[in-house]
Amino acid sequence: MVVSKGFSALIANFGYLALAIAFCLNVSRCAPEFDLPLVGPYAYRQSQTAIGIRQYEEEGLSILHEIPTFGEPWVLPMEFPLYQWISAEIGRASGWSTERAGRTCSLMFFYATIPLLVCLITLLDRTPQQAACIAAVILVSPTYQFWGRTVLIESTALFFSMGYLVGAISWVGGKGNRWIRGAYLACTLACGMLAALVKITTFAVAFGFLALYLVGKLCQREIDWRKGRIEVFGLAVVTALSILVGKAWIDYADGIKATGLVTQQLTSSGLRDWNYGTLALRLSKEYWGHMWEYGVQEALPAFHFLQWGPDRWVRPLHLVSIAAIVTCVIWFASRRWNNLPIFLAFLLAFISGPLVFSNLYYEHQYYWYANLWLLIAGILYVIWDPEIWSRSVKAIRSGSQGIGLIERLATAMMLAISIGFGIMTIGAWKYHEYADWQAWSELRQEDKEAYLAMRTFATLLPHNEDDKGVYLYAGVSPTTEVPYFLRRRTLFISLTPPQPEATNPVIEEAISLQRKGYRLEGLVELFPKEFSDVAVRESVLGMLSLKVSEVSVDGESCRCTLLKPVSSAR
Repeated sequence: MVVSKGFSALIANFGYLALAIAFCLNVSRCAPEFDLPLVGPYAYRQSQTAIGIRQYEEEGLSILHEIPTFGEPWVLPMEFPLYQWISAEIGRASGWSTERAGRTCSLMFFYATIPLLVCLITLLDRTPQQAACIAAVILVSPTYQFWGRTVLIESTALFFSMGYLVGAISWVGGKGNRWIRGAYLACTLACGMLAALVKITTFAVAFGFLALYLVGKLCQREIDWRKGRIEVFGLAVVTALSILVGKAWIDYADGIKATGLVTQQLTSSGLRDWNYGTLALRLSKEYWGHMWEYGVQEALPAFHFLQWGPDRWVRPLHLVSIAAIVTCVIWFASRRWNNLPIFLAFLLAFISGPLVFSNLYYEHQYYWYANLWLLIAGILYVIWDPEIWSRSVKAIRSGSQGIGLIERLATAMMLAISIGFGIMTIGAWKYHEYADWQAWSELRQEDKEAYLAMRTFATLLPHNEDDKGVYLYAGVSPTTEVPYFLRRRTLFISLTPPQPEATNPVIEEAISLQRKGYRLEGLVELFPKEFSDVAVRESVLGMLSLKVSEVSVDGESCRCTLLKPVSSAR
């Protein structure tokens, strides 16, 4: 009897227990990494965000912060700096490093998103227990364990986008008195505007899900548009205002970017092809390979075992588990057709991000943070049948035999798949590429050498009291790692053939800076054997009337050189 009661309690609270375990696992993964330097893949994007955090810590909050890598006006407004403001205040209050403050802020928003996710799934007619199970799987997902603790805006944007969805669906549901429903609409407006300001592409994914959800409800005739005109009109106004606020920020940022020789290429119109991609990209096998690698493999982590698993005999079991998940999705969807529209809303909203912003999702893995949860939640949503689950729990509690074989099998499958989902996800972490980014000892040797070289070079630089010292750097592409580590303004310049012409915007910007009294004091070459050509370097320095003064750091991964004007060089 004691065992029966214990088992009954375990089943009845399975979701909450799974969520608590998943939270502990997530914290245990993230805690050792709080002070990890910004090195390795995507360090360039994290350092760009960290520059803003550090400036706000040292100089106070403002609308714009310096991005010292593209020349004048030395600013490059992208997202509204809400995340940077909060991270700076955390750093200032605690005395922590910029990296630790940024990671803490990112994790705070991610953990705050979990209750909103549980609330959202509950609003979509699942029990709190089932919603907790879905949230638990997302907590242990490698994507959310890794990107959730990076110095990036992703968690902040997802939090406000989730708040927008919860408020909007609560408002459309029409529950509560007018004051409560008014609070839902106000929450939708506030979260929608902040989501659009922080990252409009993440907000776009949330809006896509909401639109698909409402279409599904209309097809099922669960919403009477004539009786709900106020709700529909209010939601349309709130969403339109959110989009307009996001658009106003983009226009403001474009106006600032347009004033620079280099930054004018980085306006929203200048980046249109880059952001949206081309039809040829969408039709390429590489694009769909990314959809598989960053989407399906991340949602169904058994694939990571198939790719990196140590024991071949285990692999067939993972194929069976994947087949079981697909079979269960089809079976449960066919048993309850009213689940299908919401499942399709999850699935299509997941696909909408990479289909619309195809090149962003193709080039930047962290963009999948905004929509991968939709695929994971959609799969588990359709499998977790609330009616069968409720009957099974009641029967177990009462010791009744009142549920049939199909219900017993369905309950067992729901439990097995959820537990298996979590186990596969946790296990996949060991063989996941993210595991190589988690500790200093695991980073690539060349990345560590480049980081240490720039740190050493930074200690040898001349004083920059008038803030007129500028450093050139060369590498694979423009990056903010160099100005972040050197604490100097920089210009990215290509030193690989074909060499830049005198009319190149970066050459023109460098010459313009010299005329305005700036000093081009040094050159940093990242991975010089790959991205530097001796003849091109000499030609570029000649166009700028510069000459090598002395080599301060010279290594395989990074060469740092001081420069002087030709007239005073030795």
